Amino acid sequence: MRIPFVPSLPGPAPAVVRRWLADGALADRERLPRPPAPGVASATADSPGRHGPGRDSPGADPRLATPPLRVDRSSDADRNPVLTAGDVDDVSHVSFVADPFVVRAGSDESDDIRDDGPYHCFFEVKRRDRHPLLGLRDTGARFDIGHATSPDGRDWSYEGVVLPAAQAEHTYPHVFRHDGDWLMVPSPAGSTPNELRIYRATDFPTDWELVDTALAGAVRIDPTPFEYDGTWFLVHQAPDYTVRLRWSERLVGGDWEEHPASPLFAPGGNDIAPGGRPLVDATAGTVDLFFRRGDPGIVEAWRVVDPSREDWPMHELPTSPVVSGSGEPGAWDERNVHHVDAGLARATGSDLVLVDGQDAARDYRLGVARTREFGGGTEGVERAALASRTVHPGERAVLSVTGTLTVPEGGWYRVSVRPQVESPDPVAVETTCSAGAASASGTFDVAADGRGHVALGPVVLAPGDRPVVELQHDGGRPVRVTGGAVRLRGW
Repeated sequence: MRIPFVPSLPGPAPAVVRRWLADGALADRERLPRPPAPGVASATADSPGRHGPGRDSPGADPRLATPPLRVDRSSDADRNPVLTAGDVDDVSHVSFVADPFVVRAGSDESDDIRDDGPYHCFFEVKRRDRHPLLGLRDTGARFDIGHATSPDGRDWSYEGVVLPAAQAEHTYPHVFRHDGDWLMVPSPAGSTPNELRIYRATDFPTDWELVDTALAGAVRIDPTPFEYDGTWFLVHQAPDYTVRLRWSERLVGGDWEEHPASPLFAPGGNDIAPGGRPLVDATAGTVDLFFRRGDPGIVEAWRVVDPSREDWPMHELPTSPVVSGSGEPGAWDERNVHHVDAGLARATGSDLVLVDGQDAARDYRLGVARTREFGGGTEGVERAALASRTVHPGERAVLSVTGTLTVPEGGWYRVSVRPQVESPDPVAVETTCSAGAASASGTFDVAADGRGHVALGPVVLAPGDRPVVELQHDGGRPVRVTGGAVRLRGW
């Protein structure tokens, strides 16, 4: 990250805190048509295309209906900020700290992430030296990479600069473990050339050596690599302020080819750039990417489904943006939040998330947040019965839901269908449930127990949505639905 010094904008900051479905609803997200965001390069809201970002209904692919991590800062409000410029005591004239990346290193260094060791946070330290003779503040900023530790991820102790400006100036220290080594891919800053640089820890976490450079002149800020299905991908902001996408067969010493979907976002000044660690779910076939946008800013969440070297179907999640400035006068995060690292929450089940926040004077500090179970939709359980119905062979019958089972408010929901079926002969019966734009199917053997179960969730439902249940079989004689139930539960 490279923060320009510009005059403060008039007027108060937007009083928005995106808590991702806080208080049981889609917080700050009206269910109205949303105009395309400025700077989206290769898609429209209606026709995203396979090569670029889009804003489809989350039901277009069930994996788009899976909620990302929910970030909630309210539970740690009395603790934040946890690291400030005042904590940095080994370099002088520090302006702010920003761009936190957190890892956990345990006793067994063979694994990427351990749950039995201390937390390590790496972050940008921005400072302004004074003129050695006049004692005046210099106009040129300097950038170091700082390090802090914590036993629990909540209370942090500053340890010192680990990558000083005298060695190389960097921000956005993306630290991760690969092939048994701790690596750092930071952003170029200050006097460092606009290129991709990869550092390896010779003595983690304090000593780092440069092991590779690439893409000379092509990387302005925030290079963010990640591996998926044997291919390394890289997103970054380029010198023309576009957000570029590249791929390579290997990380160190790789030949970074530009992806057909690149650029992901069109030029927009310092408007949009990567904003945190990617969350890769190889089992689900998804990658969640975070992008910071605007000044004052927000952090958006976009999901890529089945990424490849040829295709890049990327969609903004309906719960995006994940977080923004609080808008509270005098707060440490009043104006802006533009970075989030939820990597440990995804990898280990921890609820730890680190963010940065900017106050009214445009100084950044670091804060902690938590992930919480989704409470979207109704807190209780809505239940309705399935009406009796005879279903003939080859027929796809819609089962009536008796009662008043409708969605009382917008949000994420679990939908569960349990039909009871009787048949004179053993038969396989398929039950399908649709809710909103998502659906799920399940097949069960009536001869076994005469009961089926189909579950949807999490899915986004709007007020008034009503689950639709269908049943089909190819047996020799009709079967009869004798009852069952549909349940609707908030996620």
